Amino acid sequence: MPKLLRKYAPQIVTAAVMAWCCWSQVRSSDPLLANMDEVPLPRIDRDALRPKMSPSSPRDPFRQSAPEQPAVEEPVELVEEPPEPRFDPRTVLGDFRLDATVVGTEF
Repeated sequence: MPKLLRKYAPQIVTAAVMAWCCWSQVRSSDPLLANMDEVPLPRIDRDALRPKMSPSSPRDPFRQSAPEQPAVEEPVELVEEPPEPRFDPRTVLGDFRLDATVVGTEF
């Protein structure tokens, strides 16, 4: 018997909790259900069921247009030597090491 009770205990507890939560919704003596015939139902306006559509765009989305020409930009001055870093990462991190893969960085 204890083995059978232990087997069905989770289902019994779940059913009891669900019944406790839903009991107020199930009983038939609810005053809101008694006055259901006296409450008028909301009416839906016909215009709400037929929304007004905006006219379609004159642009044809399936035809490819000519690409726009990029604006002419001023040439960028190239620096011969990059500026010196403010600090060296090796001095800040010390012996700190990560066991991961780093791509494109040289230390």
